[in-house]
Amino acid sequence: MKAKVDLSKKDIFVALGCIIFLVMNIGAIGSGGRMRAKNAVCQSNLRQWGVMFQMYAEDNDGELGDGNWCENWGSRCYREWINYLRPYYDNKRELCLCPMATKPWSRGARGKYSAWGIFPGIEPYDGTDWTAEAAGYDLARLEGAWPPEYPGDRGSYGMNDWCSGMPEDKGKIADGTMTGGRPLAGAWLTFNVKDADTIPLLLDAYFLFGYPRQYDRPASFEPQVAPAEGTADNMRHFCVNRHNGYVNSLFLDFSVRPVGLKELWIQKWSRIYTIDSTVPDEYGNLGAIQNMQALGAWPDWMAEFKDYFDITP
Repeated sequence: MKAKVDLSKKDIFVALGCIIFLVMNIGAIGSGGRMRAKNAVCQSNLRQWGVMFQMYAEDNDGELGDGNWCENWGSRCYREWINYLRPYYDNKRELCLCPMATKPWSRGARGKYSAWGIFPGIEPYDGTDWTAEAAGYDLARLEGAWPPEYPGDRGSYGMNDWCSGMPEDKGKIADGTMTGGRPLAGAWLTFNVKDADTIPLLLDAYFLFGYPRQYDRPASFEPQVAPAEGTADNMRHFCVNRHNGYVNSLFLDFSVRPVGLKELWIQKWSRIYTIDSTVPDEYGNLGAIQNMQALGAWPDWMAEFKDYFDITP
């Protein structure tokens, strides 16, 4: 049975690789062809990640990976998607990069076409290629935390970290909360949930993870530097104008489709994320639509993008 699974995986990657090659060479013909080709490759990358998440689910009784559970950065790094899926993608870093965003922060990239990373262990690493200003993190906080056998991780996709499973060492969980004080009640825990096609799993992003809440606000101007990690406004990690007003997203049912930037607010990010509700939830929050209506208008850089709900006062 195992041999059959391995052969199937190789066949899938070979076929998808051929498709990518054809799309890049045929799609690049004509006006805007190169952009369309890169968008197609991005979606193909996400479909390959979908295959790997599906294989992971089959190998783990349908449970999601540990993800962002822990009390310290080091444990978290070991548990993020880019590490627990490594046996499935064999450390092929090109799959971690949307072709629109391949240059990482630590190499001087900025804005919507920047990738996150490179995390400690840069080859060769001389201490000069990583700055807190470029990466949004202090090297002293990270050094030694990332698995030394896999140096130099980088990418331009990020995971919805509400898509986390229950870690085996439950002692890491304090008072029913996840990292950053997020309620355990919001975690999906398993792939086997209702309406999985509305739950973002992995998508274009400024950072390798985020956990949006319905009260998150859009950036007031188009970000020029990747947003810093934190518990506030994590929607900004994914609200990146990388594909002409859209991001590409893999969903929890392993489907892939583009999502409008304004449409991000009406996705089902977590079990406790309410989209349209005038009644406060148990945490005192109205729905995402009501929170955006209170804001009154989208920032100027998002104004011309497609609307999915009315926020005018």
